[in-house]
Amino acid sequence: MASVEFKSLKAEERSQLAGNALVAALAVPSIKDIYAAVSIEEEDVPVDRSSSLAKLLDFQANPSRQNLLHEIVNRGVLDHVSTELRSLYDNMEVNFKPLSMVSNITKAVEAVNNDPALSVYTTQL
Repeated sequence: MASVEFKSLKAEERSQLAGNALVAALAVPSIKDIYAAVSIEEEDVPVDRSSSLAKLLDFQANPSRQNLLHEIVNRGVLDHVSTELRSLYDNMEVNFKPLSMVSNITKAVEAVNNDPALSVYTTQL
């Protein structure tokens, strides 16, 4: 049902929704980063938050960055994002090169920062 509704949207609306989903998923820290920052007393907090999010989104398992990005790729959402956001995804997930990352993603981050709907994710990226 949601797929049919997505396809019935105008191309601009589809691009905006696809971009929102992609940037939101890219802004999620990886699980290993979360656990590295958590002290021993707080170990259950990320798990509790993930469980709550899974229930809210009606997922069978806790959503992770990898699972969200996997769903975005499998459902063809990347086909609808702008070239800047596609470049951001490619540089962060496909062709990850830390030494040249800043120069490679500068335009994409500027595009995210200039879009009012996406600018909330700038600090997380």
